[in-house]
Amino acid sequence: MKAQRRILAALAVSSATLWALPAAGVLCNVPADRATLGDAVLDPTCTEIVLAQGVFAGPVVLDRDLILRGAGAGSVIAGPLSVEGSGTAVTLSDLTVDLSGLPGFLEGVTVGGGAEAVLT
Repeated sequence: MKAQRRILAALAVSSATLWALPAAGVLCNVPADRATLGDAVLDPTCTEIVLAQGVFAGPVVLDRDLILRGAGAGSVIAGPLSVEGSGTAVTLSDLTVDLSGLPGFLEGVTVGGGAEAVLT
């Protein structure tokens, strides 16, 4: 009888622990899964966003940890892109951010493994 109670108690604790775990992130394709880049950025379940080839209008504000990748040089974010928040980790890959014609500056930018990265 005591063994059965211990097993039930253990199951109750493990069930509560599993219930408390955060939901896994989702890979969101734009525009297949989310209509716009802004929609995907605002969806907290999208932890990785993949842009199809095309031009996606800015401004884009990234204020949480996120992976944002494109389908190569044909994936373009046209307009300002900013990362806000201390310690926010954002990975950008296989896309172009076109800031042409916009005055601005880079502050606190770290480029890792960026043999192909060009910051101008």
